[in-house]
Amino acid sequence: MRRFEYVAGIDLSMTSTGVAVFANSELRTNWLRKLSRVQSKAADWQSGRDAKGKPAATWKDRYVRMENITDRVAMLVPPRALVFMEGPSYGSKGAGTWDRAGLWWQVYEALHVAQQCTVVPVSPSQRMLYATGNGRADKDAVLAAVVKRYPDLDITGNDVADAVVFAAMAARVAGWAIERTEPPAKALTALDKLEGIADLRGAYA
Repeated sequence: MRRFEYVAGIDLSMTSTGVAVFANSELRTNWLRKLSRVQSKAADWQSGRDAKGKPAATWKDRYVRMENITDRVAMLVPPRALVFMEGPSYGSKGAGTWDRAGLWWQVYEALHVAQQCTVVPVSPSQRMLYATGNGRADKDAVLAAVVKRYPDLDITGNDVADAVVFAAMAARVAGWAIERTEPPAKALTALDKLEGIADLRGAYA
């Protein structure tokens, strides 16, 4: 199995997606790290009208919006990277759930097929556990922990903080780390039940 030159973390959202990309300094002469937000406003994708005459998104609007987000996210991720992305939320309800599911699969396909990335879905509880040692931590607790653990990074909000956590998990699985100090042992157990983790870890043993 190849060594990953790049890792990326993605906190996917219809409105504000966090993306974190890091390069293995042992494989590159120049250390690379990039934190980004891909934002999308629903109001910008409403070419139709509802029954009351108010602006509304058509089916085409919704599809094209997802394509736009997917393209912008994919442009930030280097080809053949190891990508950790928050997995689907099976318990979510509401009208937006269908669009979020469609977006998730579009991004997965763009990275896995077009860019030949290895994409690993990560549950919210695994992200929380790696960041804080508590698999039930809320978003603000994760944000505070990430700001403290990575003081040299410009963490601009919860979405970017979550993306950094995913990227940090990916880097550690790939055999290198972006942390200056070792996370608590309990936090590292968040890596144990990831899809394909044994094969990925075995490549760097």
